[in-house]
Amino acid sequence: MLPPRPRKFITGSRPEEPSEPDEEVREGLERAYSRLDMIFETPEAYLDFWFPGQNLTLEDLPYDLADYYLYDLERTDGGFTPKASRGAAEEDANSVFFDGPTSAVLNDVGWPVALIRAAEGFFPGSKPLIPEETRNTTAEALDLRLECLLPGANHYTMLFQEFGKQVANTIDNFLQQID
Repeated sequence: MLPPRPRKFITGSRPEEPSEPDEEVREGLERAYSRLDMIFETPEAYLDFWFPGQNLTLEDLPYDLADYYLYDLERTDGGFTPKASRGAAEEDANSVFFDGPTSAVLNDVGWPVALIRAAEGFFPGSKPLIPEETRNTTAEALDLRLECLLPGANHYTMLFQEFGKQVANTIDNFLQQID
């Protein structure tokens, strides 16, 4: 009998006991949160927040990535502000660190899993949001059939351009393996 089709995504896991994110992740979270309280004069100023000193314009980015950054912004008095709610972003992060499934819960998942991770965290050059220890615990608890690490991708870029194609190919390959 074939395993059931994937029904959901597991977006994070945690050790047996909740733990605070490490200093680098906390700094990345605070930086990401800070943008939600800011007004940017132009979309390019928003890009400079993410890519300091690179003087990027939307035209410098692949279309889908530029579209993502524009989607993230809305016009306001004085410029542009991100649409996301700081409270929702903080709640989401807390759920990953404190409410994510433990390895005991993951042991009961009962279906094959593909694990796709960005090699970088929130920003280019930062360490991954899923530390190796968490990855290893997760992999041991699940029926891990396929894994894909996306070198050069971060939390925000892993679904765009070539990374998006790699994610789609990994999902296709995974589905072929379990069919």
